[in-house]
Amino acid sequence: MTTTGWKAYLDYAKFCGGYFVMAMLLLLVLLFTLSRLSSGIWLQIWLDKGDGLEVSSSSVCPSNTSSEWLPAPWLSSCQDLDGAFASCARLL
Repeated sequence: MTTTGWKAYLDYAKFCGGYFVMAMLLLLVLLFTLSRLSSGIWLQIWLDKGDGLEVSSSSVCPSNTSSEWLPAPWLSSCQDLDGAFASCARLL
């Protein structure tokens, strides 16, 4: 059984377009992976916070009217961050 030395990997990178191209490819793969991972973790944090709606204090059991439901104060920042992660993943 033989081992592959670093020279073989460097030659492979050189023949695939050069060191810069391979470094950029590896960087893009890393950024894409981190973006997808961050998005999944953030989605779990967001879901753990609840559905994004809070019942107003004037109503114990709200009816179907939307005026008795108040958006949670953190909802817009969660949506912004989730959109940022999704945009990064699409760009990569």
